[in-house]
Amino acid sequence: MKIISRSQWTPVVPKIVTGAEDFTGTPYFRNLEVKGISLFTPDSSAVYVEINPQSIFNSERVQAFTQKGFGDIPYNLGVAGNVDGVFCLRGLCNKSAAHSNIPMNSTHVAVLVLVGKEEPPTDLLLNNLLSCRELVLARWPQATEVNGSTWDIWDNKLPKTSSQFHCTLPEPFSYSSEIGNVLVFELIEFLAYYGYYKARNDGIYGPICHNSVAELQNDLLDGEYYRKRVDGIYGRYTREAACNWLRSLQ
Repeated sequence: MKIISRSQWTPVVPKIVTGAEDFTGTPYFRNLEVKGISLFTPDSSAVYVEINPQSIFNSERVQAFTQKGFGDIPYNLGVAGNVDGVFCLRGLCNKSAAHSNIPMNSTHVAVLVLVGKEEPPTDLLLNNLLSCRELVLARWPQATEVNGSTWDIWDNKLPKTSSQFHCTLPEPFSYSSEIGNVLVFELIEFLAYYGYYKARNDGIYGPICHNSVAELQNDLLDGEYYRKRVDGIYGRYTREAACNWLRSLQ
């Protein structure tokens, strides 16, 4: 499975609060509440296989900000028919804001599927969608529901239960000596996946992120994977220790 990071389609991190998330006050997914994924397609007859998906995702983000008052693109993940991989949009840490049925923003991961009204889905698009389901089920094995107005396109082509998937573990975030906000966003996605970061991903290496890294380091130290001081700084040695830990889980 290939995951295309947020920094590969936009340099902008999401705002801390978006209007669509005010209804609960807890703008991150709660693990036991997640039931599945919802598929969304653009209301357009465009042939998306001929368009750069990064430009579409960024256009969706700008439109959500300027016209709807959201702080970010409302979808969690995105897939296209001309690029191999699953795009990290809002990410798996943050609730969706794509559902008109507002409670579903807490229970279903929103996936933007770039395919036109009359455009046949490519094999690559179907494979990317399969990887998207695999990614969600790897984190939430109970999240087997799939819904959406266009689900009939893929209904007979994709497995529906977690037992049919080979779930892969996400790799530790790559170390950078010049870590910026977008890179921090991706680090937090990694920490949140393994339960170390329990707040909304704001892309900021603040006290919550610092404490989350320290908690990870402490567990790696207890597991004899880490030989350095617990300092809350995510550097090369922490990542190497995390890699060794994940290899032991395979």
